[in-house]
Amino acid sequence: MNNTRVVVFGDSIAYGAWDSEGGWVDRLKRELCKDYVEGGNKNQVLNFSIGGATSERILEILEPSLMTMDGEKWDLIVVLSFGSNDSRLVESKPEFSIGDYEGKIRKIVSTARKYAGRMMFVSGHRLGAEEVLFGNRLYTETARKEYEAVAKRVFDELGVEYVDVVELFAGREEELLFRDKVHINDEGHKVVLEEVRKRLMEGGRK
Repeated sequence: MNNTRVVVFGDSIAYGAWDSEGGWVDRLKRELCKDYVEGGNKNQVLNFSIGGATSERILEILEPSLMTMDGEKWDLIVVLSFGSNDSRLVESKPEFSIGDYEGKIRKIVSTARKYAGRMMFVSGHRLGAEEVLFGNRLYTETARKEYEAVAKRVFDELGVEYVDVVELFAGREEELLFRDKVHINDEGHKVVLEEVRKRLMEGGRK
């Protein structure tokens, strides 16, 4: 990977909550900057993630953000990470229906492909409990699984690289989750970083 901009759109996990060093995206940015300063390849990371983001929010900011990326001078890789906020329950109903969620995934991919030569999706992780009340929103493991299954099916169908964080964390959830049972901790962010970095360095433009 060289002369590449890795552009990330996600929710609070991709934003970096609650990692004392800013999250896996910030960690990746620092590593790539250090590599270039020490004489390696020139790559950049730009993070448009925000806490609470849903597929709808990402769709709203995706194209305006990518239009500024100067794709003629840089190879662009779009990394996506969302879903748990779409599946959360508000007054006993999902934030977005599972059908709406699938439709937005397809729109996000078709929009990103106008600008990016490669795409990757970083999945969510198992919650620390079957149900977690976060403010006035209820996160449930049942809903998370249903929405994650749709995401995996659609991204596989559309040929988007899929990083399965549930698989990465298997058997280690207790040590990798933050105390709120929704977000991940420093160690969890490190695990995600290692896998995403490996995929970026191994893969070619698609």
